[in-house]
Amino acid sequence: MSERRPEGVARTPSDAAERFALLAQAATEYAIFTLDTEGFITSWNPGAERLKGYTADEIIGQHFSRFYPPEDVEDGKPVRLLELAAAEGSVEDEGWRVRKDGSQFWADVVITALRDSEGRMRGFGKVTKDLTERKRNEDRLWALLEREREVAARLQAMDQTKDEILSVVAHDLRGPLGVLDGLLQLLDDNWDSIDSDEKRETIRRMTHTTARLRSLADDVLDVTRIDTGDLRYEIAAFDADALAAGVVTDIAGADAARVVVEPSMSGSAMAWGDEQRAWQVLANLLSNALKFSPAGTPVHLRVLDDDAGEVHFAVGDRGPGVAPEQLARIFEKFSRADGVVQGEGTGLGLYIARSLAYGQGGRIQVESEVGKGSTFTFVLPKAGGDVRPVAAVSGEHAPPGEAEPQHVDEPRPEKPGGAQRGHRRRSVARSGARRWRRP
Repeated sequence: MSERRPEGVARTPSDAAERFALLAQAATEYAIFTLDTEGFITSWNPGAERLKGYTADEIIGQHFSRFYPPEDVEDGKPVRLLELAAAEGSVEDEGWRVRKDGSQFWADVVITALRDSEGRMRGFGKVTKDLTERKRNEDRLWALLEREREVAARLQAMDQTKDEILSVVAHDLRGPLGVLDGLLQLLDDNWDSIDSDEKRETIRRMTHTTARLRSLADDVLDVTRIDTGDLRYEIAAFDADALAAGVVTDIAGADAARVVVEPSMSGSAMAWGDEQRAWQVLANLLSNALKFSPAGTPVHLRVLDDDAGEVHFAVGDRGPGVAPEQLARIFEKFSRADGVVQGEGTGLGLYIARSLAYGQGGRIQVESEVGKGSTFTFVLPKAGGDVRPVAAVSGEHAPPGEAEPQHVDEPRPEKPGGAQRGHRRRSVARSGARRWRRP
């Protein structure tokens, strides 16, 4: 084949333009069209009609910015691309584009500045290819990689939690088991010589010790379920006042006279949440208040039914209080405030309480002053209004957050795209109040 055009065969601009026009007409996989210097459409090939949905009669004379999503137009992207093409000769861009029917597709776009032989700008050529399927595959791959990163992070957190739990359990088990061993040995060695009252007192101490062991086991199981996202919630309306009264009866025991209960204005405030988990949260706050308050001092439990669509359980004590710099830290796993004797609990109670509150659409706030006491407030949405606990996704719980001085009110975490995250939740239609004890 000769590399030269045969003599006598002229190549005219009109021939080149005709061949280019034929190419544009045949290239139905590509949208090929031209714009004037202002961005108005001057030509339109069949590929453009197939891809974008407009006929040539419909679109010629319209501005090409109509192919861009509103946010891109508002941001000035179409004009900016023309300016770049004019300055640099051409520009390539990928992004969402809009068809005539309003649907969007992912496009690879090349805009080329068209100049005449003297370098004067005559307009722009635009070639667009639909890459939606490739974009979907890339998004699936990125989503898969993101899930793998999340799983890896969860596994790492679970491994850390396992090590922490093993360390705490090994330490905290020694005390109660040592007490039990000593008491059993005492009974075995002296059964015939000790009187009935001493036997009963020894058995009572053993019962108290086994309760500590049971509480430790419950806390470890709850933390494991929280950290793995395996905790479920049954969301329904329940009587907040009845729950508060039940917690006092179940938890305070001989100290019930110390607890001053202030019911809501109606005496039957209705809250949205998981009644069993709400009992667990409030029981933790009340038992802490009784434990850390001086003997004989009152503990206040108020139920507030406010106008903001929330029900508050406020537990106030006259204990040592918590320093401002420790307020956020007391909600972390295995954390104890300064002045708390090691061995008084596992350091998991407030971590569990905060996570359970968040998991059912609520939160815990705390106000405290060193030397004067603390007020922990458990907040849930009010039943009967427009507020409902937001459905959550498995695997996460409330983050530690940072406390304002003498106050903690932690926000709910939010993933990119606005999806709320939290424990796995199952919503069940159920109403009425019921007291719950831990199994």
